[in-house]
Amino acid sequence: MRMLFALMLFAAAGAQSAHAGWSKWMDHTSYHSYFNWQRTLGKYPAKVEVGNFDGHIKYRGDFRKLPSGSGFASFRRMSDAQFNAKNSHFTSKGFVLVWHQRMVHDGGVDNVATWFK
Repeated sequence: MRMLFALMLFAAAGAQSAHAGWSKWMDHTSYHSYFNWQRTLGKYPAKVEVGNFDGHIKYRGDFRKLPSGSGFASFRRMSDAQFNAKNSHFTSKGFVLVWHQRMVHDGGVDNVATWFK
């Protein structure tokens, strides 16, 4: 049931892509600053993507209004072990994984994910 709910949320998020508030591609430090600014506006990253641009790892987020009473957790630069630990932690607290991307690059692995409650 939980997996079906997660798939429904994922599908709903995909259907809204025309209204997405995607940021530009940024390095880790710039994305972190942008993330903090979006939080002050009451927004959260429904999706976070990681990309490799000529050896430079960059991130962008699809920021949306956080519904009242909702919660989220969003992380990037996670190893597989870190992602698995965070996924276990947040799902045990009632959060649903709504976005996950795993990228392998010369420097290793980079998992980005968002959980929603």
